[in-house]
Amino acid sequence: MIITRQNKLKYTKNVFFKYKYFLIHPISRINQKMAEPRAKIPRPAPLNIDKEKLERDRAAKLAADLAAQEAYEREVAKKPWSLISPDFQKYGDQYDEIMAIAENARKTMAKNPDFIAELCGKKILLCGVGDLNVLHLELTASERPPYDRRIQVLPDEEFVSFLEDGHEDRFGIQVHKFPIKDNYLQDIRPVLDETRQIFTAIRDDAAGDTAKFSKTLIHCYAGQNRSATVAAVAIMTLTGCSLRDSIREIVQARPMVLHNYGFLRQLVMWAVDHNQF
Repeated sequence: MIITRQNKLKYTKNVFFKYKYFLIHPISRINQKMAEPRAKIPRPAPLNIDKEKLERDRAAKLAADLAAQEAYEREVAKKPWSLISPDFQKYGDQYDEIMAIAENARKTMAKNPDFIAELCGKKILLCGVGDLNVLHLELTASERPPYDRRIQVLPDEEFVSFLEDGHEDRFGIQVHKFPIKDNYLQDIRPVLDETRQIFTAIRDDAAGDTAKFSKTLIHCYAGQNRSATVAAVAIMTLTGCSLRDSIREIVQARPMVLHNYGFLRQLVMWAVDHNQF
């Protein structure tokens, strides 16, 4: 059959008339559906908002919250340690001395402190999660992290690492986890004892030679309270120095640390009990 313009038109006409029901019927149903009256959706009435009253209520709530916070702080300041240790009063002078040392150390701190503080002859690294992730982002899959041991002083749900799973395991890096909260009522004395055991083993393995100490990275979420408290015990254990000297070294290297007075008081008690104040 020779395809000509006339044959093509004839063929198209035959197909149309043969399948016109299937072509026209759906369209007619759509037209019928569109022709049906639609139910009108009632519009909500406009809200009559008294903006001035809203601002007054917001300001009143803010003032009430501030007053409640100030009242709570006054109550805590009266006897803040009574909920943990009623016997802390005998350590009050030592606590005041440590606070004075920390404040003086902040005045002589480095002008541009490193985002990861290097302590104890660069054998202890102190940082927060954000600083640690910056360090991890610079590593490739074949690079070893620049530490031999990592101490995580926070619960797993607060820790987000950019290292791929198993990266530390491939290089034999030990990980110790202390799932404690940054709360002044948190009892951290068991963590201090366990930290002492870890770093006593490190010191004994190196026979007291500082150059042979394995490098340990200690971190919490912000690198301020939990990790700094553990780092203080680590320095005291490795070097045998006093709490005064360890606090001075930590604050000079990372000035924003140790604002949790609950942790600091427990650290004072721990140091006095171990004759390292």
